[in-house]
Amino acid sequence: MPGRTWAANTGFTITYPARAAVTWPLWIAQEKGFFARHGLDAKLIFGAHPAGIATVVSGEAQMTPYSVEQLLATAVRSPDLVIKSIPLLHAPFIMIGRPDVRTPAALKGKRIGISRLGDANYFYSLDVLAKAGLTAADVQWVPTGGDVAVRAKMLRNNMLDAAFLAVQHTFAMKEDGFVQIIDLADDSDIYMTLGNAFSRKWADKNPDVIERAIMAQSQATKFFYDNKAESIDIYRKYDEQPADILAKVYDIYAGNAHHERIPLATLPPLAFAARRMANDVPEIAKFDLRSIVDNSIVKKLIHAGFFADLYGDSVLKEQKAKLEAAI
Repeated sequence: MPGRTWAANTGFTITYPARAAVTWPLWIAQEKGFFARHGLDAKLIFGAHPAGIATVVSGEAQMTPYSVEQLLATAVRSPDLVIKSIPLLHAPFIMIGRPDVRTPAALKGKRIGISRLGDANYFYSLDVLAKAGLTAADVQWVPTGGDVAVRAKMLRNNMLDAAFLAVQHTFAMKEDGFVQIIDLADDSDIYMTLGNAFSRKWADKNPDVIERAIMAQSQATKFFYDNKAESIDIYRKYDEQPADILAKVYDIYAGNAHHERIPLATLPPLAFAARRMANDVPEIAKFDLRSIVDNSIVKKLIHAGFFADLYGDSVLKEQKAKLEAAI
């Protein structure tokens, strides 16, 4: 199955919300022709929250890799979103602070940068505050309207006291005296889950397109793990970062297998996201978390031997465990 080629030329737009390593396999799928090999005329568009969900719901895009928190917040109010695969569960997402803000407790009264209220950075920040017994009311929220690069610049310009940054932005910040408050990847019980989301109406009519997209992304993930130098070159086409910095980022992501080889959705990360959101989105308490997930396409690929052919026998134990835990 991995070598199959489709002749169709299906338009397929993806809005991605982060110029960071979490998006790496999608960039590889585009640049190495995995999308094209599966008959997808893919277009990748960057758009900070809420652009991804908005473009999928409106039909301007077909897919967005989005934080589960935002997807759930939308789904409790509108049923027109469905998660078809989970490409990432954990990642090094690091809260950086000014030199006088070294611990979660020191955040009290300080300015925390987020893209906007209710985005993933907001909920991740609540996790940090909770470690010190603090709440959302104990800090000043600063919506920046931009991504990690904007937050890094605002930290440097003394417009923020702390913010979550992608790992590639943290090396230079630390060298310049900024401090790491927390790295989400250090705690396996804290999920930073991305779900590949689609409009349910569109997805119901186009399961073959979604299958091809998942195959392309999975093949790109395999390429990522096998090809460090070329993966770094591809990354720099979308986010110009020094190659030596990206080499460190690559080693972290590859060494910890942050990009999921078997992208099945399981209940624990969704339940964690729901608990994280409970105070801000009280409707989540009555929401059926299983209703937003459809694992049928990934399961179909598993039973067809796609992942076993792609990765070999090394993936079988992992695949079995994922199937047993799948929603």
